[in-house]
Amino acid sequence: MPCRAPDAPASAGLIDRAVDALQRLAIARGHAPNARHHAGDQLEVVLRQAIDEELAQLRAPDPASTVAPADLARLVADLQDAYFELRELRLHRRIEAHGRAQESLERLRTAADPAVLLERSTREICGSCGFERGVLSRIDGSAWILTGAHFEEHDAWAADFVRFGSRARPTLNHTLPEAQMARRCAPAIVMDAMHHPHTHKPFVEQSQSRGYVAAPIVSRSRVIGFFHADHHFSGRPVDEDDLDALWAFTAGFAHVYERSVLLERLREQRARFEGLATATATVVEDLCAADLGVDGRDGAPPHIRAWTTSVATADRDDPLHLTPREVEVLALMASGATNAGIARELFIAEGTVKSHVQRILRKLDASNRAEAVARYLRSRARPAA
Repeated sequence: MPCRAPDAPASAGLIDRAVDALQRLAIARGHAPNARHHAGDQLEVVLRQAIDEELAQLRAPDPASTVAPADLARLVADLQDAYFELRELRLHRRIEAHGRAQESLERLRTAADPAVLLERSTREICGSCGFERGVLSRIDGSAWILTGAHFEEHDAWAADFVRFGSRARPTLNHTLPEAQMARRCAPAIVMDAMHHPHTHKPFVEQSQSRGYVAAPIVSRSRVIGFFHADHHFSGRPVDEDDLDALWAFTAGFAHVYERSVLLERLREQRARFEGLATATATVVEDLCAADLGVDGRDGAPPHIRAWTTSVATADRDDPLHLTPREVEVLALMASGATNAGIARELFIAEGTVKSHVQRILRKLDASNRAEAVARYLRSRARPAA
């Protein structure tokens, strides 16, 4: 949805009134009306200059002027009304743009990981700030690499542009506007990309860019990439409001991205700690089993007592080279117990049982549980020496 669609009629009306006031002033001064006044920021500049000049005339009237002071005062009042209404409308637009940027960033906070966040970012730029194209790039050393793009209803073109930019990898030398942005950590606007002396022409030609706004992504005081955006398909030139909207989005995006990276690292650390805890629990179980042997079997269920009795009376020179706890686990495996059942019988975690089973299979050089059980039964049934 375009960023300014709701107030487009009001904006057009204000611009018409401002241009009409400037033309009436020109006629009163005996000049030909200029119908080529710029819209947006340039129109505000023209209005401000005209107001300052006419106020100076009111303070020190020119005796040769043919415009009556009262008429001049009314013209200045009309110019001031148009000027302040345009300023108020522009402020309203910026407030709304910042609000939409915040809503977009809240949606991005739900991304599961940084890769998903980056993938969705260019689409969110277009949806929240009203751009028709959004491009994401990163900095790798001195290389400038395109990593993502969203072109409204032109997915194939966007994909081709990213492939081109990911292979091109131009050097971010000091003459590029992007290098200036990275050095100043500030956004920039390029009005005529094709004829600008320092834009990277291969990117400009591939994207057919006429003008764009861009903002650096600053993470921990370091620029890690850029967002670029424009209104290519409608042909509307970018302006200061677009620059402000993109900068608001980019500044917030940097914080969302840092949070996503931190959460991913915390998840990785938690997985490592859980693995370490499981391994530690297994070692403790083995130590306990080695110390206690099978003396605590009297209160066990009958099928466990039977198996552990056979273990206790077996030849101490165990050809299987298993620990007492591993023998208990293998005996329960032979009885048909599942990992969950073994965990309940031995009062250990199911993850610990899995670790025991893996070590048993490795020690017995068995490819599965059935093969391990068969080898165990054969060792138990061997004739006494």
